[in-house]
Amino acid sequence: MKYALTLLCALLATAAVNAQKTFDLQDCIEYARANNFGVKRANIAVDRAKLNERQARLNRLPNANARTNAGLNFGRSIDPTTNTFDTERSTFQSYSINAGMNLFNAGFLKNTIEQSRFDLKAAEADADQTQNDLALNVAQAYLQVLFSREQINVARQQVTLTETQLERTDKLIAAGQVPRNDRFDLVARLAQDRQQLIVAENNLQINLINLRQLMQLPVDQELDIVVPDVVLPTEDPANIQYEQVYAKALNTQPRVLAAEYRLESAAYGDELARASMLPSLSLFAGFNTNYSSLGRIVSNVVTVQGDPIPVSVDLGSGPQDVLISFPSQEAEFANQPYSDQLRDNLGYNVGISLAVPIYSNGRNQTNIELARLNEAQAEFGIMEAKQQIQTERLRAIADARAAKQQYEASQASVDALQIALDNTERRLQLGAANTIDYTLAREQLTQAQAKLVRSKYDFIFRMKVIDFYEGRPLTIR
Repeated sequence: MKYALTLLCALLATAAVNAQKTFDLQDCIEYARANNFGVKRANIAVDRAKLNERQARLNRLPNANARTNAGLNFGRSIDPTTNTFDTERSTFQSYSINAGMNLFNAGFLKNTIEQSRFDLKAAEADADQTQNDLALNVAQAYLQVLFSREQINVARQQVTLTETQLERTDKLIAAGQVPRNDRFDLVARLAQDRQQLIVAENNLQINLINLRQLMQLPVDQELDIVVPDVVLPTEDPANIQYEQVYAKALNTQPRVLAAEYRLESAAYGDELARASMLPSLSLFAGFNTNYSSLGRIVSNVVTVQGDPIPVSVDLGSGPQDVLISFPSQEAEFANQPYSDQLRDNLGYNVGISLAVPIYSNGRNQTNIELARLNEAQAEFGIMEAKQQIQTERLRAIADARAAKQQYEASQASVDALQIALDNTERRLQLGAANTIDYTLAREQLTQAQAKLVRSKYDFIFRMKVIDFYEGRPLTIR
């Protein structure tokens, strides 16, 4: 029954996942954050840092260890119950419990806790940065899918227009108004348009695969995205001030925070290296007991009459020899019980241990110098992170401004070429132009439309990058 319920829950969970086949941008980002391998690795690093930080705090508590030994003695060995040498083969077992507590270590434990705390913050900031980078990549992949869909629509429109023009040309040929050779140019153009449609559909599948890979979507789950009403950004990138974007990025992007936390951690690393050169004081206590198969106890005392010995006795008539026997006592031994030996052999100890470093083959001094290098490296890490943010923001603004100019130029080109195509089509109907002129005008307009679609989504993405750097959510409306 239990296995049946488990299987049912798994099937329901799979059905629930497969039921959602339409993702908007936020859905894609959240799904990717929950399943992407890079994010999972970053979260594992955070969990590891949490464990290290917890262990650093637990190191302040006393420690206790229990130990037991059991074995066989043979040959000349010491009886652990009497501390005397014996050659009789015997078995033995001992028990001990020892405890210790650090009293003073020049701040080593305290600095270790602080260092692990900043290591944890740095790991969390790295995880946030990984999620931010993933969100930006997902947004770009999402826009690429939208771009591919729009490219397909444009390609389909071109196929429809060419088919319509071919039908119109066939009618004109049948009426004797245009030569039959004009049809061949349109047939070739129609084949090219259909080929472009196939290419656009293939690009859509490739972009969907890229998005699926970022999301780590199972292969058995379909991916269909919401096609929103894409509106061009209203903000003019020419009015965006670099200082404003840079200042917000320093406060919202975790890359700099992670570098600053690592600098704090490196500073405590220097304190830890210095603490290793100072004395440490600790308290210890424990007790032990043991058992040996040689252990004996007196089980009985027997009085034994000794052999007669001659004794000279003066009875008044002079010395006379008399035989007299003296009684003696002999002890009988038995094995001492196991529990009695453990009880009788109990021993206790308590004391204070002082450790003073004298010479460590230069290891302590080397650790101090390494700690200083780590601190210097962390300082360069902060400068590098700030410089990277500075470069990224400058490039983001420059890319946004160039994308807007490219879009405006593409729009103007499409408008002009559309007018030229309409004029060529009217001339073709009047017989003032041939199909070659019309095909050339159509080709120029198609290329301009493709550039317009690409420049539109590039402009949208570049502005979304700036929004992201300023801490605004990634949305497409």
